Amino acid sequence: MIQFIPLIGRTFLATIFIHAAINKIFDFAETQTMITGRGLPLAGVLLVITIVFEILGGLSLVLGYQTRLGAWLLIVFLIPATVIFHNFWEVPSEKIDFLKNLSIMGGLLMITYFGAGPVSVDEHITMSNTDFTDPDNP
Repeated sequence: MIQFIPLIGRTFLATIFIHAAINKIFDFAETQTMITGRGLPLAGVLLVITIVFEILGGLSLVLGYQTRLGAWLLIVFLIPATVIFHNFWEVPSEKIDFLKNLSIMGGLLMITYFGAGPVSVDEHITMSNTDFTDPDNP
């Protein structure tokens, strides 16, 4: 049962990104307006890129496939998003969302270091490429 803990943790982390991407898809115009309101150019393009990052990164975490890459993708997305949209130094009410994003980045950094864990596509690929009959290949 303990082998499922990383899968559960990855799924919990992924949920916010997949949910956010779905919301952005269904509220595309409103989200684009919000991005434009922050003074960012090419809001539509940035929004599409954001949706792609959130879906690919989220699915990567859930499936445990290319998990380290997926975690880095989400970190690269979160850094500017956190600074631009949760600027608590100007809008004090954004502090909790800023701190939540930092916490999420902490979890993602742990995935980049430790990997997906035993219940993952990454682990399955590693195990299928391991020759257990070769004593020089542990």
